[in-house]
Amino acid sequence: MLLEQGLTLYRARPDQTGVLMTLVELSRITAFQDDQTAKNAFLAEAASLLETLPDTVEKAYAYSEMGAAMVELNASAIQLPPEAVRYLAESERIQRAKSRCSVCSQKT
Repeated sequence: MLLEQGLTLYRARPDQTGVLMTLVELSRITAFQDDQTAKNAFLAEAASLLETLPDTVEKAYAYSEMGAAMVELNASAIQLPPEAVRYLAESERIQRAKSRCSVCSQKT
């Protein structure tokens, strides 16, 4: 699979943001393939990387994708695990901070 080859290359560089983004995409693909074991493994590795990276748009995207991946749709309700709520909140925090920074830089 092409993403797995990319993951190997990002790890060799080392490019932690590249590793993170590839893990997030692999978790999405394996979720669509209904491979929950692989999805959870990719999400767990991505979660361990998130805390080590600086706040960037890529990190915010990863948080939102990981939060969305954890949403369980049942016939009766949408269920959010606590990690999903935290990931979505972190994504929003980073996006808001980045938006404020870009507005400030445009004024100068």
